[in-house]
Amino acid sequence: MQDFDHIAIEKLNLSRRTYHALARSGVLTIANLRQFYKDKDKYQIRNIGQKSLDEISKALDGLYKTPPQITEVEKTFYQPPIIANSASINTLDHVSIDDLQLPRAIRGSLKKNRIKTLGELRSLSDRELLNINRIGPKSLKEIRQIITDAINKPNEYIIKNTVNQSIQPKPVTASPILQTQPIENWAEIIQSYFESEKNTYTYILTSRFGLSPKKLEEIAKELGVTRERVRQIQELVSGRFLKYLKFSANEFSSSNVFLEKIKKILSAYGDKLSLTSFKKLLQKENLLGEFSETNMSERIENIDLLETLICWLNLLADKRYNMQPVVFPIDIHELAKSRNLSIKDRDILLNISTKDRRRIKRKILFTGGITVKETSKILSKDERITVLLLKTLNLQKIDDEWFTFKSLTADQDNSKIPLRIAGLKMLAVTPIMNFDSFHDGLRRHASRFYAGIAPIHVIEHALPMLGFDIKNHEVSTQLSTKGILSKSEQCLISAIKKNGGIASFLEIAEEFFLHNLSLPAVSVTLKRSPIAEKVNEGFHKLRDTEIPWQQIEEAKKRQKRFSQEDEVTHGLDGVVRMKFTVNSYAFLTGVVGAYSVKELSGSWSVVNKGKSYGEAKMDEVYLWGLAKVFKELDVRMGDRMELGFNMWNRSLSVERIDHGSS
Repeated sequence: MQDFDHIAIEKLNLSRRTYHALARSGVLTIANLRQFYKDKDKYQIRNIGQKSLDEISKALDGLYKTPPQITEVEKTFYQPPIIANSASINTLDHVSIDDLQLPRAIRGSLKKNRIKTLGELRSLSDRELLNINRIGPKSLKEIRQIITDAINKPNEYIIKNTVNQSIQPKPVTASPILQTQPIENWAEIIQSYFESEKNTYTYILTSRFGLSPKKLEEIAKELGVTRERVRQIQELVSGRFLKYLKFSANEFSSSNVFLEKIKKILSAYGDKLSLTSFKKLLQKENLLGEFSETNMSERIENIDLLETLICWLNLLADKRYNMQPVVFPIDIHELAKSRNLSIKDRDILLNISTKDRRRIKRKILFTGGITVKETSKILSKDERITVLLLKTLNLQKIDDEWFTFKSLTADQDNSKIPLRIAGLKMLAVTPIMNFDSFHDGLRRHASRFYAGIAPIHVIEHALPMLGFDIKNHEVSTQLSTKGILSKSEQCLISAIKKNGGIASFLEIAEEFFLHNLSLPAVSVTLKRSPIAEKVNEGFHKLRDTEIPWQQIEEAKKRQKRFSQEDEVTHGLDGVVRMKFTVNSYAFLTGVVGAYSVKELSGSWSVVNKGKSYGEAKMDEVYLWGLAKVFKELDVRMGDRMELGFNMWNRSLSVERIDHGSS
């Protein structure tokens, strides 16, 4: 059996596909083949399937039946030539491979792997040479023959000016990727690769497998090539990059040692790691390193070492590029996406619903800020996760409790932010406004959805980002206020100005009816619009305007025309009767002042002579919903009417007492 161990596998007459697959994997002799077949379940070789394994088994079984005819010289795959003169070989070791009669393609592949001299070439084993791109079994034989001829006949392979020069022998140092001692950091391992790789290929590698992966279509558009060409380059550069780092398959390989250190870090910290903390750990252990400044080239000047490491780890874990994918303790893609957050925290944040995120953003857009406590209640998360989410939403911490805008995205329509709209409405009426009054107007505008807004110091921080200027405790803006006021708000301004700067609800309602606006619009506008504020019970003025007490008294006198002269009696039959005179407001709207019977608030069924007219509703001030029955009865201003509130069946009877003048 030992007689055949050193025979090259090409003597077994294997098929070309099987032979090349074995040779490229370092299975060069029958001894190697026997060991591989014995442990075939442990190893996977590309293009070696069950059919190839059957072929190998048949070849090994027939080895003794028909032994291959070999000479003594063929008993070893490669035997180094006998060197007669050690001094001359030391000189030859410094000869450039350009001076050897190597094919151009092979010479280029050797240079790419930083093999530049005959001495470096001689130091490589067959397996190491076969792992270099473009070098197969046939090229391997040719290289070995050229090395032998160069040693035996140096004058034929060394250029004349090299022989004539006085060469000072230097120790032969193998290429960094071939050193038996592990290289300490990542920069030293990959520097030679990226110094020789094309810029475009490097860009495609990092763009596809780096920190921010891009689609093939995006890269193709950037480079001005087709999508298919980008895919082809991706396949080429990925394989080349992995092959470079897998150059030496022994236990002292720098990349193997480095990979084990990386695995230890990933195992120790697990999903508590973030990309930032991972980088710090690598720097602390001196595993990342830096490119050598003396050898710095334009190609590697802007390369991110951490990104190239992520590329390698992603490729190792990808079954498309690695027949035995490396299983890491954590997902490398998730690590790359984590940035400043740990993988665990990022996963928690991703599971927070879009609905909750929108609730938080909406609250800030209306009120100018949100507290950590309130956000934590919305999310049902602890304070730490809450703060992380608020920061990822592009919010800024103002104090221990409040968060507000950090900046506004220029590509979004910021003109629709409720806080900005409310501010512009107020400044459209009063161009320069006191800050306290302005803050109260923002509160009124947000009150339809929220009980309050952010405190003054938080709003003061947010307003400049919304386009407002604050100076001497006054607010102004350079933004256009054209078209910011609604039709109902314009009517409100008109009603107040017509009545000397102060108007009652009834006076405002009259103005609304003149502009064909509904009665509910009056209540909604007064409740939500920030442009007006209450002066006294039932009176309103424009915000931040001064009204003397004389005008308030005059406004009270004007209200006599709206007097109902109501009389209320409580009958023993359980019916409360209210007699009143129809004023202009009741005539126009069908709404009657009900302050004298406010204890009867609620819904009532309206009837007249047994006929139903729908439902009326009463609050503490007004009785709404009598317009239909007034129209049916042809009620005029000045008519005396009686309302009967039946407490037993919640019905409301409407009767005319006498007909007044219209």
